[in-house]
Amino acid sequence: MNQKDLNVIIIGGDPKLSDPKSAVSLRLASYGVLANKIFIIVSANGEEYKLAENVFVYPIGRGLPFLRVKTIVKKAQKIIFDNSLNSKNTIITTQDPFDTGLAGTAIKKKFHFPLEMQIHGDIMSPWFRKQSLLHKIRIPIARKVLRGADRVRVVSNIVGESILNIVPKDKIYVLPITIRKELDYGNRSFLPNKYPGFGLIILTIARLEPEKNIEQSLRLLKNILTIEPRAGLVILGDGSQRKNLEKLSYKLKVRDHVAFEGWQEDTKDYFASAHLYLQTSFFEGYGMAIAEAALAGRAILSTDVGIAHDLAKLNSAFVSPVNDDDFLFKQAKILLDQEKRTIMGISAQRVIDSLIVSKERFLQIQGGEWSKLIK
Repeated sequence: MNQKDLNVIIIGGDPKLSDPKSAVSLRLASYGVLANKIFIIVSANGEEYKLAENVFVYPIGRGLPFLRVKTIVKKAQKIIFDNSLNSKNTIITTQDPFDTGLAGTAIKKKFHFPLEMQIHGDIMSPWFRKQSLLHKIRIPIARKVLRGADRVRVVSNIVGESILNIVPKDKIYVLPITIRKELDYGNRSFLPNKYPGFGLIILTIARLEPEKNIEQSLRLLKNILTIEPRAGLVILGDGSQRKNLEKLSYKLKVRDHVAFEGWQEDTKDYFASAHLYLQTSFFEGYGMAIAEAALAGRAILSTDVGIAHDLAKLNSAFVSPVNDDDFLFKQAKILLDQEKRTIMGISAQRVIDSLIVSKERFLQIQGGEWSKLIK
């Protein structure tokens, strides 16, 4: 179908969409080139507004996830009737296979619109299920609604592989989030100058939340210090676990070797000057920081999640089973060698282009996939 004739109803849950100037709003505004009209129903507070000439945002408020389904369907029904939309010119895409997926399924059932579902996290990981009761409740729902999707977009191969027992392979496509390939990584002396006492500088960038498992990073640092007593861990990010992590660093007696820097808007000098990039997440859908570390030519050590899984398959990152301290330390000991880190960093920088997409390429692929949904 010609993209100029296509209409898209996007069902999302990012509250930042209530702000027209947010990064996610600006990204979705660019989708306007892919369709005649785009209608975004979002679980956020605020007033309805026009994000771009043909992109419209409809906040429906917050509240409990599963109670929002009826509200989403009601809003979608009004949009459909007001704009004379039908199954020959309109598709639905949902941000996840949970409450937005349930709403998308209900709309498809009522109006017979083609339905795409997106998966941005590794929701089938056993570690995802262990994180909360809500996650445990959501997994059976995801399994059910995914079976009714006409197309499923995943952000990495590991996520696609995890749903092959639910969704046929020919219905799945991999389309990661966009990232600028021309990042300017500059000052290689930045961190050594800032932390002259750190002989080996390990960098981690993450939200300080339970699923990021920063505790394991601290435990690894303790082990590394038995071999490299001048090692240091620089942590960029903030979150609910920061105080607990600071307490743990004292308990492990590594506090003098850890720098909690909070969120930093500009991270290019950090990537340029770190000696090793570390990620110890329980699960990841993609892992933007890993991609940026690869672009900067950093050696990467990670749990076997997200894009790190793909880099490891290409012999361009070292990975460890999730939460396996002994194996992670075994891998880390290899990367204590400067020459090995240099080789791995060069390799990661060489292959990362095959695992990321530019904004232009993203829009080209996304538009093509949406057009395919209209028979």
